[in-house]
Amino acid sequence: QPPAMRDGGKDKGKGAARKQQGQVRPGPNTTTMMLRNIPNKYTQPMLLSELNTQGFWGTYDFFYLPIDFQNRCNVGYAFVNFKTADDAMRFKKKFDQQQLPAYS
Repeated sequence: QPPAMRDGGKDKGKGAARKQQGQVRPGPNTTTMMLRNIPNKYTQPMLLSELNTQGFWGTYDFFYLPIDFQNRCNVGYAFVNFKTADDAMRFKKKFDQQQLPAYS
């Protein structure tokens, strides 16, 4: 399944994430994104490498990929906070409905 994008709802002013036709639509100041449907064998270094090679190096200040330590794999989603809303929207355009290359 391709990763699905969902904004994290972090909004520094008016215009918070809005629902439209069953999907969450980021507001103009949204900087946090959720990447879903990540193949569970992806590691933090692998996913960060993918972000960086896609042109996002230096554009984010927070990254969280939860790990299930009992099963030694990620749980299928990650949060990324970007320094600017423009970078967050660029990320959304790049990764929305796209498959990650490894394990797809």
